[in-house]
Amino acid sequence: MEIQDLILLSVCSKRCALAIRISRVPKITINIDIKQYRMEISVPDELFCWEFELGEFKTGNIFKIKDVPITMSGGGDFETVLEKNLDAAFNAAISQIMYIIPSCEFQQLYLNVAHNFPLDFRCAIALAGVSQVKEISLYGHEDPSENIKYVLENIHATEEIVDRFQHKDTDRIDKKLILTTPNVCFHKSEFLKPFNHFPSTSTQEAYFNDVVFDEKLLIQFLKWFKSAPASELRNFKGIKWMNRNRGFEIPDLTELGAKKGDLKLRAKYYPCGHILCCAGNPITIGSGRCRSHVIYTTDGLDILRDDGLLGILLRHHFLSIAFVVWHERFPEQPE
Repeated sequence: MEIQDLILLSVCSKRCALAIRISRVPKITINIDIKQYRMEISVPDELFCWEFELGEFKTGNIFKIKDVPITMSGGGDFETVLEKNLDAAFNAAISQIMYIIPSCEFQQLYLNVAHNFPLDFRCAIALAGVSQVKEISLYGHEDPSENIKYVLENIHATEEIVDRFQHKDTDRIDKKLILTTPNVCFHKSEFLKPFNHFPSTSTQEAYFNDVVFDEKLLIQFLKWFKSAPASELRNFKGIKWMNRNRGFEIPDLTELGAKKGDLKLRAKYYPCGHILCCAGNPITIGSGRCRSHVIYTTDGLDILRDDGLLGILLRHHFLSIAFVVWHERFPEQPE
């Protein structure tokens, strides 16, 4: 039975809803899209979408779920149009789905608080039942309703955060995101002190755009890499910075044991995820054009720890610096 049919049946009575709940409906994956005047709850595998839009409420061929008016398209999608309280309607929809399908998982949360975003929409209401998603994407410049703040403080991303929002409060980001999310990508990072935090046991890949750092900070990071307990590095793949300091040059690092890259000690290409490979490159990130996520490492500087773990410092171009860790010296290489 399709998801829209289950939702419709669940509002017939409490017994119907409970019967669906205990019937162990197969797990579904949900995406949430919140932007300007249109919000969506979608189930990609079921080709189902429930749209919410601010507009003039029209009575007619509608039905209700928890007092939320719904029209149904010929393809089976739902649409809710209201003049106000769109966040409460959004919450009611999510709550109903979560109740009848307790095994549902949230894959993506996309939040764009652009200048046309409704001031009376509160994520604290709309997303009150959501505590965890796999991926979070944040966009915007101003957020008087503090929706971004709510998401960062109350919803945990288990895999990735891509953040293009212009933040003013930095404490929340250091403690909440970088230390608990495996993959982080900040496109507006000029407020961050990039070495106030070092990768935690959760960190896999990190990217910071528009940061300022110098020779002293780079050496501080590399000293941390050489002396950190192995447990802090077991998941860490790498970190990349786009430096605002255009005159920055990599200093002499021979005191840290840095040597010219040796392909006898490691492979030429470092396999990675899209954050290390594509972040900072608007042509490839999110476009699918980069078919194989790898970093070319021939021109890097090798830095070896006492326990044999090898790191490499790379200068991608005159603004981009990356550092990656070789947990496997000779992984499978692209053709």
